[in-house]
Amino acid sequence: MEAWGVKLSLGRRERLSFAGLKMDDDSTARIVRRAYALRELDISKICWGCHITDEGLYRISLTKCAAKLTSISLLGMTGVIDQGVGKLVCLSFRSDGSLLQMLCV
Repeated sequence: MEAWGVKLSLGRRERLSFAGLKMDDDSTARIVRRAYALRELDISKICWGCHITDEGLYRISLTKCAAKLTSISLLGMTGVIDQGVGKLVCLSFRSDGSLLQMLCV
């Protein structure tokens, strides 16, 4: 069970970076789910860090913050293909017409 302070702290975060950390689909989705105000997400693979797949992007797209995301970095994510990115963009479509900036290489 997470402490109340941790939930509150994550809920207010506008930026998160998992670059270089050993994160997978499950751990990333659990943390992002608590970050209600999240606008920028960096899950780049630096060295042996993150291993996110299309499933992880799908789970992120189902979170409350998905509609608020303005930027997501997926540099080096070999487990992510066009279909996963497409699902994230489609499922997190914003009613205000703003554009999600994605950095994928």
